[in-house]
Amino acid sequence: SSSKGAFSGKVYLDGIITTISGAFDLNGNSTKTVTRKGKSPLTFNLHLNLHPVDDLLTGSITATNWFSGLIADHAVFNPSNNPTADYSGRFTAQIPLSPGAPATAPGGYGYALITNSVGGNITFIGGLGDGTTFSQTVPVSKNGHMPLYSSLYTGKGLLLGWLTFTNTPPKTVSGNVAWLKTNSTATAFYQTGFTNVLSLTGSQYTPAAPGLRLLNVTNATLTIADGDLAAPLVYNVRLLTNNTLTNIGLIPTNKLTAKFTNATGSFQGTTHTGSILLEP
Repeated sequence: SSSKGAFSGKVYLDGIITTISGAFDLNGNSTKTVTRKGKSPLTFNLHLNLHPVDDLLTGSITATNWFSGLIADHAVFNPSNNPTADYSGRFTAQIPLSPGAPATAPGGYGYALITNSVGGNITFIGGLGDGTTFSQTVPVSKNGHMPLYSSLYTGKGLLLGWLTFTNTPPKTVSGNVAWLKTNSTATAFYQTGFTNVLSLTGSQYTPAAPGLRLLNVTNATLTIADGDLAAPLVYNVRLLTNNTLTNIGLIPTNKLTAKFTNATGSFQGTTHTGSILLEP
């Protein structure tokens, strides 16, 4: 919003982006109805809290037979006048599998790679347990909160939740996220859909210095299991100083090619049975 009370913004809903603009009155209130092609109109009732300590915008969004509350944090950070050191940095996170997996939901773990700039902007990318990828760019609030929303499956699913970053070492990120897919015969698996509420957890990631291993380990065991494997593949591996894994055992005979990407912490590899994509 501007100093004259005018505002503009975007709302991600129903897998599409709806733009909105208007002006607040002297009490910080505004009502605006926006039409949408092929969908019912949205009515926004907004209230801008004029108390500077709160830095909140609240209200509601109403459509035909549908209502939702709305809350938005003020994006207070910028790289020039108000940079943030508290929440900036790189983070890696995992999204666990659903308790009902694999019978009622995908049986794989998901991951997220998160970069928070000193200007308070978050770049959030990753993948879910069924191989679906997602991405989002959004500001972080002054208290370290991030609203997560990503439309999935061409508008037939979504990833939704609030994440919280801590500002004391070791910095962490956590929050409950809802992973939903509606019923659809366009996909081969889980055609009746599913709803998962999962606990995303992660921490700050610091790349290794040149010539050093990303993990404080030399020899380790790598186990690849589930999926279509008749039995787990167990590799005795060595992590080299270029952060490549090499198989130092005789079993299994399946060729293994795997390497960490030092800049992000991601781990990717291939075997004769398929590809691997993991996050620490």
